[in-house]
Amino acid sequence: MKKLVHFTFETVISLGYLLKFLPVFVRVLVRVLVRAPDRVLQDTAPDADQDRMAEALESALESALESALESALESALESALES
Repeated sequence: MKKLVHFTFETVISLGYLLKFLPVFVRVLVRVLVRAPDRVLQDTAPDADQDRMAEALESALESALESALESALESALESALES
């Protein structure tokens, strides 16, 4: 029983840290996914239209990923607290 309580406590703390740093993680992940392939494939700097499109895509991906991951982590945290 003591090991289960310790494991649950560690899980709750880990999930709490994940929730705290989730926006930063999502922002970096989206920036890498959206910007890096474009920079690698092109030798020239992107024009303003490409920058605007990339920023819009970044924003949409950030909000979608953040909400999905946040809800998944919150449900995992709730189930860990219930057990």
